[in-house]
Order: sequence, then structure tokens, then C-alpha cells
Amino acid sequence: MGLASRVVAKGEALTSGQRLARELSTFPQICLRNDGESVYRQWDLSFHDALQTEFRNGIDVVKEEGQDGAGRFVAGKGRHGRFES
Repeated sequence: MGLASRVVAKGEALTSGQRLARELSTFPQICLRNDGESVYRQWDLSFHDALQTEFRNGIDVVKEEGQDGAGRFVAGKGRHGRFES
């Protein structure tokens, strides 16, 4: 899609991109991958079918990461988008 999520000074794109990649690597990976997949798979779907696909992907996340992730959140991890210790 090519959407810009930030603007950086000239010459800082590589450093900023690498920093963003490191940040993203700390996020729950199944959830992150399913979100990315949703963007591509739902492009040509009807609203109803897109919602069903999103629901199915969400169920996978809950099964794989939900209980552990909820426990980490209760313990304070992941608040405000911060997943590092």
C-alpha cells in the first residue's frame, strides 16, 4: 500500500526503518502476521466476507497468543504499544 507512518530527516530513512523493524519484532508475531495478511487478503472481498476473514484470523491469534498475551498484559507488558521488558 505504501502508506507513510512517519517522516524523517534526509539521510535518516535507513536508521529509522531499522529502528521500526526492531520495534515491530517485539510485537506478538502471530497477531502481527495476521494483521498484515488481512490487508492483502481482504482487498477484493465484500465487507461481510472481510469481517468473517478477520474473525477467523483473530481466533487463530487468541488460540496461539491470547492466554499468554493476556497474562503478560496484566503483568504490565504491552501497555501503550511497548512490549520490551
